[in-house]
Amino acid sequence: MEIIYIEDEWLDQTDVVELYDDVCWKAYTKEPKKLMDGINNSLYHISAWNDNDLIGFIRVVGDGNTIVLIQDLLVKGSFQNNGIGKTLVNMVLKKYKEIRQKFVITDYEDPKYVKYYESLGFSTIDKSQMVALTLAK
Repeated sequence: MEIIYIEDEWLDQTDVVELYDDVCWKAYTKEPKKLMDGINNSLYHISAWNDNDLIGFIRVVGDGNTIVLIQDLLVKGSFQNNGIGKTLVNMVLKKYKEIRQKFVITDYEDPKYVKYYESLGFSTIDKSQMVALTLAK
C-alpha cells in the first residue's frame, strides 16, 4: 500500500462526502456545500490518497500564528490502524511547531478518541493551565 499525502490541494466534493460518510460523520454530509466551504476556508489541510482513493484527511483552523485547532481528522475504516492518522497529525504538528496553543476537539463519550490523541502527545485541558468553554450544541 502506497499512501501519498497532499497539502492544501483542491478536493472533489464527491470524494470528501464519501470519506466523511465512511466514518459516519453524517452531520457534515447533510450539507455538502457547507462542508466544502468550511474545508476551503480552513487554514490548512492535508489529504491522504491510495491510488485515486481519498482515504484520509486532516484540517486545521486558527490564525496560524498563536493558535491552531485540528478540526477534523478522518481515516477510512478499511485503512485505519496503519499510521495514516498519526502521520497526518505529525505533519500538522511539524508545520505549526512554533505555535503555542494547539488544540483538538473530539467526542468525549468514546474514550478511544481521547486515548488516541493522548498517544500523540495531547492531554485533556483539565491537565493544563487552561480552561475551555463552549456553546456547542
